[in-house]
Amino acid sequence: MNPSDTEWLLRVFKKSNFFSGFSDTELGELIDHMERANYAKGETIITEGDQGEWFFVVYKGTVSVSVKKWMFRTEKVGTLHPEDFFGEMALVSNRPRAATIVAEEDTVCFMLFKSSFQNLVEKSESFKQGIENLIKERSKQSG
Repeated sequence: MNPSDTEWLLRVFKKSNFFSGFSDTELGELIDHMERANYAKGETIITEGDQGEWFFVVYKGTVSVSVKKWMFRTEKVGTLHPEDFFGEMALVSNRPRAATIVAEEDTVCFMLFKSSFQNLVEKSESFKQGIENLIKERSKQSG
């Protein structure tokens, strides 16, 4: 990851309510554990029902969010853009992925592996509280 990527992630995390309680040191540690991944238009990033192993932040491009409605039908429920993140729910709940995420165009994401994510939750009470608040917020949106 280059310095401009690091600066971008730091800016995104600082303006997110989810990461607002983090110190610069904690944010730096989080960013140090992230990797960059490229996805081609139409490529599936996450499949609903799979186990979650990664947390993602959209850097460039857009992704669609869809959920299964009936046996063979899916419904698009949203679009995520740069600075949006996804994948955290399956990591903290240990439940299968709740949606399928597909790149709508060539997309770049930053990713954090599950074990690194969980270590940060265990080390930081502010991060744990942010996760719990996000789970409540997203549960209301999907319910």
